[in-house]
Amino acid sequence: MYSEFPSIDTNVVKDKVNELEPLNILLLGVDARPGNSGRSDALMVLSLNPNENRLQLISIPRDSRTLIIGKGYEAKINHAYAYCGTEMSISTVETFLDINLDYYVEMNMEGLAEMADSVGGIKVTNKLD
Repeated sequence: MYSEFPSIDTNVVKDKVNELEPLNILLLGVDARPGNSGRSDALMVLSLNPNENRLQLISIPRDSRTLIIGKGYEAKINHAYAYCGTEMSISTVETFLDINLDYYVEMNMEGLAEMADSVGGIKVTNKLD
């Protein structure tokens, strides 16, 4: 499902795609459940550069202390999601890394299991029971 957020200007993103400019995508792994807003326990930024046929992935440690945009004080970066969801996470990561985000992907544990199943599962061989 797709949701627009004010901090991501879709017109600018469309221009960047048409001009083959680099894009930044926020990847959020959240632990949200019914009755619990959850936190973004996995935060990564995927940068794609089509002109150089290159991508980079940076993982942001969830306990990184930073200014939480919209709250006005420092806390662990994964708290932004708990306070106000995806929009606050986007704004906080943009400020933390001094970048503009063009897209985002948010996935919970059920989504991760469905994704793994859709590609045929993941085989784990464990010598210990």
